[in-house]
Amino acid sequence: MLTKVLSRVNSLILAVFCTLFILVLSLVNQVPQPADITVNDKFGHLVAYLFLTFFWLIFATYSTKNKTNLLLVAIACIFYGIVIELLQHALTSTRTASVLDVLANTLGVFIAYFLVFVVKIKVKN
Repeated sequence: MLTKVLSRVNSLILAVFCTLFILVLSLVNQVPQPADITVNDKFGHLVAYLFLTFFWLIFATYSTKNKTNLLLVAIACIFYGIVIELLQHALTSTRTASVLDVLANTLGVFIAYFLVFVVKIKVKN
């Protein structure tokens, strides 16, 4: 069942959906929030980028077995998070760029990268 859900086409659809979902949620003006840092906000960033990276990596594994290419996918996801933060600052009036958001995004990318390799190792054995 899981293999069917994570087929090449389905993983591409899920990856594109996550990419667009993050873009829209990140660039829509929101009701002003208190400036305090909440754990829920950072956890949301982590989870969003974990899924984003996970689906792009699953799609990439169908196209390449080269670990360098998979590393480039992870780096692209980190770069995407940085660009989104800069766009929030430049294009919205209620959001600002946050280094802590970039760190949470990056941690999500690292976790997804690790999970994909753990899953691949277990599948091979």
